[in-house]
Amino acid sequence: MTALTKFKNLWLLKIIFFCLVVIPLVHVGVVESHVPYLALDKNKTLDNALRLSDIQISKVIYQVLNETSDQSWIAFEAEPGQILNLEIGLPALEQVRNFRPTIVLIKPSESNQSPIELIDSHIITNGAKLTPFHEPFTDTNSWILTKKEISISETGLHHLVSLDLEDNTGKLWVAIGKEERFGVSDIARLPSTILEVRKFHDNDQNGNTNLWNHQLFVPLSVILVAIGAVGLSLLALKIKKSNEHSSTRSKQNNIEINR
Repeated sequence: MTALTKFKNLWLLKIIFFCLVVIPLVHVGVVESHVPYLALDKNKTLDNALRLSDIQISKVIYQVLNETSDQSWIAFEAEPGQILNLEIGLPALEQVRNFRPTIVLIKPSESNQSPIELIDSHIITNGAKLTPFHEPFTDTNSWILTKKEISISETGLHHLVSLDLEDNTGKLWVAIGKEERFGVSDIARLPSTILEVRKFHDNDQNGNTNLWNHQLFVPLSVILVAIGAVGLSLLALKIKKSNEHSSTRSKQNNIEINR
């Protein structure tokens, strides 16, 4: 394969990806959404904190505080000069209307201290008014409690810890970053993620929600099918070229033997 052929194939793939993925996602609003993470009650200690990369890229972490998991931990690397854009909210459910969690930012120099002891680093939502917010991508409703911009002052591993000072339980979400960017792996897991996010916003603790009725189900399904079709086509083309190459070499070998 010549360099020119490789160049043409690369640009062909870019055009196909743009037409099948980027344009439809712009249309349905995916590129204007946070990358979702379903932490729930799984990250209850420092040792199993949810590790995030690049705090500039927008992400939303859905968390649950309960009797067995009264804290939820997030870890990320940062350095001076960066800004941590932080937003804290609740799913719009009556059962959590009065839930007011506290978020604690732990700097690298404070890693040996308990989050409850770091009073000056507490982001308290007590007294916060509920600002309604509809997320069109997942088709869910929330209440925003507060927004903060925090200037990073140290280099190293930082932690965000969600907790309730009065040991109340409930659901919350923490959003960070402003730069909207979805990777291919994020797009691939969107259908199942949408279902889980809708469960999170549902009063039914069993999560009986129906993805089939979601406004983005059809376009997302088409996108995933298209990606799969392109992938299979490229694989078939690669196998075909490999077979042709092997056949050519075999013929050349036979000619040399006959000589």
